[in-house]
Amino acid sequence: MDCSSTCAVLSQGRLVTEITRPLDGVWRIRISPLADGAGHLREKQSFAIPTKMEHPLHSDGYKISAGEDHIDCWAADRLSVVHQGNEMVKILGCVTQMEPKYPRAQVRTVLRLSAREGEQYVGLGEKVGPLDKRGMGFTFWNTDVLPHHPDTDPLYQSIPFFLALGEEAWGCFLDETTRSHIDVAQTHPDEIIWTIEGPEADLYLFSGPTPADVVQRYTELTGRTPLPPLWSLGAHQSRWGYEQESDVWSVIEGYRSRRLPLDVIHLDIDYMQAYKVFTIHPSRYPDMQRLSREALEQGVRLVTIVDPGIKKEEGYDVYDTAVREDFLVKTWRGDPLIGEVWPDPAVFPDFLQHSVRLWWGNLHRTFIESGISGFWNDMNEPAVFEIGTFPEDVRHDYD
Repeated sequence: MDCSSTCAVLSQGRLVTEITRPLDGVWRIRISPLADGAGHLREKQSFAIPTKMEHPLHSDGYKISAGEDHIDCWAADRLSVVHQGNEMVKILGCVTQMEPKYPRAQVRTVLRLSAREGEQYVGLGEKVGPLDKRGMGFTFWNTDVLPHHPDTDPLYQSIPFFLALGEEAWGCFLDETTRSHIDVAQTHPDEIIWTIEGPEADLYLFSGPTPADVVQRYTELTGRTPLPPLWSLGAHQSRWGYEQESDVWSVIEGYRSRRLPLDVIHLDIDYMQAYKVFTIHPSRYPDMQRLSREALEQGVRLVTIVDPGIKKEEGYDVYDTAVREDFLVKTWRGDPLIGEVWPDPAVFPDFLQHSVRLWWGNLHRTFIESGISGFWNDMNEPAVFEIGTFPEDVRHDYD
């Protein structure tokens, strides 16, 4: 085992495990066969962890310590995490498998954690079922589902974080963007099995002892939501079908005549021209700036929907710019992915590129200058009607 002041590295054949301590009470454990020439894992750009943080570690053989906490290592893929003298969780093993598959080989990493008898597991994001997810299995792969049922999975969001509740609380966050599936003591009553469609497992473990301690550490690591504007906490009215400006006034007058509170009205896709994002229909909403100003005089702000499906139409400036600047999601053949959302056909901005995010953000400027107070980001699972979900041969590029 190699151990620097902030990172412990364990090797076993091609398998490498790196252990770091981002925060007090938080362990990061990366397990992968993809090491560099020096036997370390490559640097990783994370969309979930805003800044890199590492605290000092101490090594004594196969015991890695930080304050009162330590990790006992039996092998590179089998660890026991101890918090203040009490075992928090065991990593029972991690294995990477590969099978040939077109257009690219299928790589799968299977991670196994211990599941104590009587321990309850809550969280895992926007998933159906009871609060305690023990005995259930879930897939993390964002999908637009209409309608969904009590057993529908996957769903709209992927938040691979759970909170374990037993004698002491602890938490687990998997920082991987590839498709994954978690088996929460469903197949084996004493094991949590996380299958990741990729070559590594990047795991964060959070100690308690209380649920509040776990959540505090999780949000300190991943970032906390900024305080929203006061008006956003008011009464919102939103529905599909406000086809023209007069519908907005009808809603405002209906609320005010009944002495009901109303702070915000959301405009759905009807305000757009031919479902083209960042456009306004010239006859349905002839003067959005005036409408915004006069609604605000009545104490009502406007929020417009924004969909990331761009209508494929030459002469439409958003599409033309996306093609010219190479801003679109592609297939593995290098062609822009074409699907169907509200516009048909539609293409999709590649938000993994920093330049695309800047461009997309700046497109909101005209609406803000027109008095629009906020934006409703919709259909960004992403939702694709024609092909159901993003296919596996989609390619994203980093800047």
